[in-house]
Amino acid sequence: MNSEIETLIRKAGEVVVHARATHIESKDGHANFVTEYDVMVQQMLREGLYKLMPEAAFVGEEGECEDSDGLRFIVDPIDGTTNFMRGYNHSSISVGLADGDEVIAGIVYNPYADELFSAEKGKGAFVNGEAIHVSGKPLKSSLVLFGTAVYYSDIRDQTLKAMTVAYDHAADLRRSGSAAIDLCSIARGCCDVFFEARLCPWDFAASDVIIREAGGVVMNMDGGKIDLHQKCSVLAGTPAATEEFLKYIK
Repeated sequence: MNSEIETLIRKAGEVVVHARATHIESKDGHANFVTEYDVMVQQMLREGLYKLMPEAAFVGEEGECEDSDGLRFIVDPIDGTTNFMRGYNHSSISVGLADGDEVIAGIVYNPYADELFSAEKGKGAFVNGEAIHVSGKPLKSSLVLFGTAVYYSDIRDQTLKAMTVAYDHAADLRRSGSAAIDLCSIARGCCDVFFEARLCPWDFAASDVIIREAGGVVMNMDGGKIDLHQKCSVLAGTPAATEEFLKYIK
């Protein structure tokens, strides 16, 4: 993505860093929230991206979806809303650019750490302009990251089964509350496997191309292709560790 889009996302990050949520509403399901800043940042990104690339449709978490099979931005204005609400400074802004069934560019910005992860298809992956790569570690040496959402109680057993695999076969595991940051941690090589049994496209779209350009793999938890048009499971990591993890969870 061009520098103007990066500048727009950094400006949105400044809003997030200095914000304190005061208006909180519940969405579908237990403990599923949206704040005034989720809506504000999404509108800021929508208006700015449209000015820069008016030919692209816009798909956002907070109710502005113009999904298509063509060129479109897939955006999460605040990935990690509960963290944001509580002042637990571990949230991100995620902007992916998809063409058909493929993400061709992505940016994930952690404004609290001032870390901007970026990638374009065929051009490598970067954080603040420095090239990054997955670690290449096998599962037994892997730090496994995972996500859960309490409002998806129907997939609890699937999540617990995968967690047990990590306990039994990996070095350790962590949960942070921001799938986009977790996935970028895979891309930069400080962690090695990530899984979540159900995510929306805006949670993983930008990170998908970042991981792939860093030498990693991204798939669903059945080993198939992730879906950019609907919720799906996500499994990502180093090629060797992810292949082994997939074998155990199957």
